Amino acid sequence: MKDQTRGFARHAENALYELRTVTMAILSSIPGGNLTGTSLSKKLQIDKTLAWKIMKFIESSDILIGSQYIPGESSYRNFITKAEKSGANREYVERAGTAYKGFLRLMQKYTGDRASLDLMLMGISEEGCQKAFQEQKKSNFLSQRFLNGISASVHFSVHIHPKTDDSGFMKAVDVSGFTNLLRFRKSPCRMYSALRTLEEPGEADVTFIRKPLAIESAGKYTIPFFPEYCTCLMPQPQDTDVVPGLDDLLPDDIADIDNQINVVTADIIQFKGMDSSEVSDDVNQYYAMMSSRFPSEVLLFDLFLHRDMNFTKPEVKVYNDLEEIKDIPTRANRPDEYRFPFDEKITHMGRGAFCSQIREAAWYSEMIMDTFKKLGENDEEYDLYRVRIPYPYIPGTILLSFSSSAT
Repeated sequence: MKDQTRGFARHAENALYELRTVTMAILSSIPGGNLTGTSLSKKLQIDKTLAWKIMKFIESSDILIGSQYIPGESSYRNFITKAEKSGANREYVERAGTAYKGFLRLMQKYTGDRASLDLMLMGISEEGCQKAFQEQKKSNFLSQRFLNGISASVHFSVHIHPKTDDSGFMKAVDVSGFTNLLRFRKSPCRMYSALRTLEEPGEADVTFIRKPLAIESAGKYTIPFFPEYCTCLMPQPQDTDVVPGLDDLLPDDIADIDNQINVVTADIIQFKGMDSSEVSDDVNQYYAMMSSRFPSEVLLFDLFLHRDMNFTKPEVKVYNDLEEIKDIPTRANRPDEYRFPFDEKITHMGRGAFCSQIREAAWYSEMIMDTFKKLGENDEEYDLYRVRIPYPYIPGTILLSFSSSAT
């Protein structure tokens, strides 16, 4: 596969450089020289957009990115025909026709259509790949929203890591949810996205316990709703292995975009440090993880760390997860080839819940303040680190790793 990629790159660069070189030769041979897009349009009496594309192609510092400005076949033929009539060197014009045929052969051999070729060319340019990646993520979101029939404005997860208590246990809080859930089409084919469900721990499960933050346990299975911030709820599941899905919360009809549906769950995770961290050389290594499995305009991952725990600034890794891996350390040690480096940005927002505001939901920071109150913790003692990803790739995983000195 890698040999095929290198072969494509060589073929592409040869074709593009030849086409650009001969196009520049044509322009330099037109009497009057030093043409701009506007003067080229007037000189050759061609469309302004065509003239602009010609100039963008030859002036691009990265020929792979610049290739997207190469005009279509009929437009380029019009350009060289008008150039010859305006006095361009005929040998250059004929050579340009041959060079364009070489460009067409490149397209026919590798993709069969121009749009796919443009993406492949962008993909072998570091700058172009990043640009195309961000553009295609939005296209992916729009496709997933239609195919699955539902989407959210924001898919968020808030992790809070307080200090270890005197018994050696550490508590972590996970508040997760969706803002502005909407159904976009009626269809018998629906998306199943399970609501978070906690199972009542057995008597032996004393080193790792999850329980609801805002409600009482409802029996063997509990959906840990945060009722104050949910616009709709459902009955708790009975003793069954069938977990309700997000789709079950939505009305059957296509929703009014002004009638927002927000769903939030919150649970406390209590664990012994050694069971949820890797310890070596007196350093505890911790992980916080968020899965991207739902069509959302924004993915938001907020991590609050207590200032007294001497945590390092978290590192973020974003993985392509066509095959889900449950074990967190295994995920953290996967090869870099499975990562999306363009989305790996983490920001220190400051200290306290006030720093957590987002424009998509005015109640978001209030929800976090309320969470700290239920924990009995002072939010001003916590630093907030945020990962914000527009149009997150699905399926994927966002993994935050951070460490502290063992005490």
